[in-house]
Amino acid sequence: MPMRILHLSSEYPPAPIFGLGRYVHELAVTQAALGHTVDVVTNSIKGNEHEIFRDGVTVKRVHFPSPPQAPAMSAMLLHFNLQLMERVSEFPFAGQPQQYDVINAHDWLTVPAAFHLARLFKCPLVTTIHDVIFNKARHREFSQEDAYVAGIENWACHVSNRVIVLSESVKHEALSAYHADEWRIAVVAGGIGIAPLVESETKVVARWRAKHLPITRPVAMSRAANSEVVPWRV
Repeated sequence: MPMRILHLSSEYPPAPIFGLGRYVHELAVTQAALGHTVDVVTNSIKGNEHEIFRDGVTVKRVHFPSPPQAPAMSAMLLHFNLQLMERVSEFPFAGQPQQYDVINAHDWLTVPAAFHLARLFKCPLVTTIHDVIFNKARHREFSQEDAYVAGIENWACHVSNRVIVLSESVKHEALSAYHADEWRIAVVAGGIGIAPLVESETKVVARWRAKHLPITRPVAMSRAANSEVVPWRV
C-alpha cells in the first residue's frame, strides 16, 4: 500500500553532502519510485531550491537566512529543529492527524523535531542511527556536548516506534550503550548504488580490482567526504 513519508535530514543534495545526505537521497528516490509519496525537509542552501520536486521527491528547505549562529552545538541543534518544525507547519495540512504514515528522523540532528511532529500528526516515528557518538568520540575526551548527543540518541532509542541502524556494530552499540529493546531495532545496511558512478569512477574500481583482487572476489565501495569512490576488500 502506498504511504506518505516525511524525512527530516540535516543535509540533502545538491548541497555539499556526506554519507548521511547521500543515504537519505537514495532512500527517498527509491521510495518514490516504489509509488510512495515522499517529502524531505532539510537544511537551507543559502535560499536556493527552497522548494522543489525532483526525482519523484518533494524537497523543502528551511528558511534562509538562519538565526544567528549560537556559540554551542546544542543551541544550534535546537535552532535547526525549530526551523524544521516551522517549515512543516507551513504545509497546507499541518496540524491534521494521519497526513503522514511515518516520519523518519536521520541521526540525532533531527530527532527533537521528528518526535514532536510525529505526536502532532499522530503517526509512527522511525529514527535512523547512522553512527553513535561513543564510536565517534572513541579517541578523544568525552565532552559535555558529546554527552548531550548521547542523551538524544538514548532518548530516540526509547521513544521511536522503530530504530534503523546501518550495521550490526551500530546495533551492538545501541543495545550495550542505550539498552534499547532489540525488537525495536532493524539493521538496514547503508550503501550506494552502482548507477550514480560515472565512467571514470568505474575505471578506478576496475584498476583497483586488477591490482588487489581476483575477478571472483566481491568489492564493497564507499564514498569519502570528498565524494571520491573508495574500494574495499570484502
